[in-house]
Amino acid sequence: MKRILYTLLIVGLVFLTACGESDLKRAERLVDEFDAIEVPHAKGLKPIGRIRLDSASVQYNHISSTISRIREAKTLSAENQEALSELKKPIASEVAYNILRQRLWETGTRVQALQAQLSADEKQYKPRISGWMAYHRFRTLNIRGAMRMHEYLIYFDSKVTRITAIVNLSDSFPTYRKR
Repeated sequence: MKRILYTLLIVGLVFLTACGESDLKRAERLVDEFDAIEVPHAKGLKPIGRIRLDSASVQYNHISSTISRIREAKTLSAENQEALSELKKPIASEVAYNILRQRLWETGTRVQALQAQLSADEKQYKPRISGWMAYHRFRTLNIRGAMRMHEYLIYFDSKVTRITAIVNLSDSFPTYRKR
């Protein structure tokens, strides 16, 4: 008896949780509302393609500093290799040898410091999905009957309950609007 009761309870819970709207359905509903607000009197509004949700972005705050560190490490390692190749050649004076040895040591220690910073950045890296996005294309007819294509990149929050930003790609210069 208990087994039947537990089975019915589990089946009931599965039905209750499965009956909710999916993220895609919520996104399609929000995009339809956006179309109604953005293009209220458009004739011949026809969506082109289906809406597909994709993760919007991975937030990584120190990406520009990491890229500059990588570039600096590459140039310093090239300088280090150049100094090493110069040291392997026969050198006439002791002063020139000491200068090359000092340059080799400086570039080597700087590269090691940059590699330590990059590995610390890698350990601190925590990707986080900030929301979802959908590419939305549709066509409308203007007063004279000419067709106009519209392209938008629509950003949603992480639970797909509202539109957070819109990028109009159909203009010559894409415009970004927060909502």
